[in-house]
Amino acid sequence: MKHPLSRLIARYGRERGTYLFGEYAAMSSLGFVAYARRHSPLMLASLEAQLAPLNLWPEHPWSLETPDEEIPAETGIWDTPPLPTLDGLAHLVEKPLLWAAGSDLFDQEARWAEQAQAPTGAWFEASRLKLSEQAGFLLPSLATRLDGNLATHAYQIRIWGRTVAEGVAYPGLDCILADLDGPRPPVPLGWQMQPTGLGWSAWMPVGPHSVPPEGLERLHWLAWVERHVSHVVRNSLDALLTEEALVPLLLEASRAGYQRELERYVSVPELLRVFRTLLRQGLPLRPLPQMLEALQQAVLSGLAARTMLPPDMERLGRRLPFFSTQQLVRIVRVALALPPDGEIE
Repeated sequence: MKHPLSRLIARYGRERGTYLFGEYAAMSSLGFVAYARRHSPLMLASLEAQLAPLNLWPEHPWSLETPDEEIPAETGIWDTPPLPTLDGLAHLVEKPLLWAAGSDLFDQEARWAEQAQAPTGAWFEASRLKLSEQAGFLLPSLATRLDGNLATHAYQIRIWGRTVAEGVAYPGLDCILADLDGPRPPVPLGWQMQPTGLGWSAWMPVGPHSVPPEGLERLHWLAWVERHVSHVVRNSLDALLTEEALVPLLLEASRAGYQRELERYVSVPELLRVFRTLLRQGLPLRPLPQMLEALQQAVLSGLAARTMLPPDMERLGRRLPFFSTQQLVRIVRVALALPPDGEIE
């Protein structure tokens, strides 16, 4: 019992405890960046879930089951860092789409969820499904988190842990929207440019004594935040497309006639790069079977033109050095009757 993790093995069984100890040791030796590259977000989420009971441990983990056990501090057996609790592991599992809020906004959003008898972040569900239908793949749900470093009325929109947009909202006030060139009457908090850059927004008190500007759109504060998140998501579809989201699309496309010969020679990560590029160019994945069929025909024709034998093709291991991502993107664009050269990063 010289290491805090020995408690984990004793409590959850040799097989599961040893596995978690191995994962923790790998993370400690490799560092988080290298460790995360070896694991998918789903695997990291599973690890966090298995370590969730550790959040119940007191500050000194050795006092959980044997409070009368005295371990001298001078023995040095605690020199190794103790296993982080769930809160300490929160950074390991990066949420694909996260709304981080200051204390007041987070509290008001939690009250909304309680009154609506819905989970936090559920106010974005309708927009998520609509955007998913337009994009051609299922977008992740919106996660919410309290961030004590933010001002009470500030929020951030983060994608895979990176802040991509910021804003403020005022529960108890309504958001007023005005066109870019339209009239803007005086308001207490002043006018700000909308995140879309297509108009102005301002905050006004709610109640019988406040007179809303005539002819201007008026939004609840949470509806305003929803519009902001939707705008960010619409411009970040490529970052939200993952292998976990793409694989089910490939299976679904096979039901529409796609033979899946392409995947023998082009890896899923390479297909992911192609489709992310198309999303950056503003092309949804709605006609996915047509896209895949065009890629498949082009790749098979290219292999046939090089008179490669099946063993030689298999030896490539789904790596085609004579087909770059840009070439595959152009193949899809031509199949969709679009100019071959789009904006490619």
